[in-house]
Amino acid sequence: MVLKLYYIRHAQCAMNLEVSQTIGGRTNDSPLTRLGEEQSDLLGQRFALEGIHFDEVYSSPAVRARKTAEKSTRFVEFPSNRITLVDALQELDQGEWEGRSRPEVYSPEMLAHINSDNWNFCPPGGESQKQVERRQMDWVQDLLTRSRKDLTVCIYGHGVALSCFLRGVLGFYPSLTYKIRHWNTGVTRLDYAENGWHVLCVNDSAHLPLAKKS
Repeated sequence: MVLKLYYIRHAQCAMNLEVSQTIGGRTNDSPLTRLGEEQSDLLGQRFALEGIHFDEVYSSPAVRARKTAEKSTRFVEFPSNRITLVDALQELDQGEWEGRSRPEVYSPEMLAHINSDNWNFCPPGGESQKQVERRQMDWVQDLLTRSRKDLTVCIYGHGVALSCFLRGVLGFYPSLTYKIRHWNTGVTRLDYAENGWHVLCVNDSAHLPLAKKS
């Protein structure tokens, strides 16, 4: 089977406006901003203009991801009640650090400790990038295993989680994971076939005016 995979980072949410000073983590209740709602609509309009149709749509259970999915897929007539929420697509869990001040937590000493092995580092009560990659790769492998026909699938998730997934697909050095950044509603396209994964584009946000990328 051939899997055509669209992996979308959620639209702008309230926590995105605070993330320079506050550790977001999952913050699953953070709602879309007005700009985020507009970004979702622009993404959906792009899907419609390009004639894209999805066989299946999956989303992180976080409000910001789910609402982005619901608003954008209506432009291609994908029913919201067919969007499946998947825990494996959640953002990296920051555990006890979620919602805390970045300057307070990320002292020079702590940053040095994290950067000494960022792939395996776990915040207190949280999870590592390696764990985030593994849960997503396992879920996608299960999707591939149970499917017997070609599929076009859309995933709505999160920035760090998406970077970890790309590391699993491409196998690059783990310390480079944080070098990949994703705009809100940026589109990453991958295909999977008999000869494995192929990355077609990363963070394509041509549907968004430059001033509205965040």
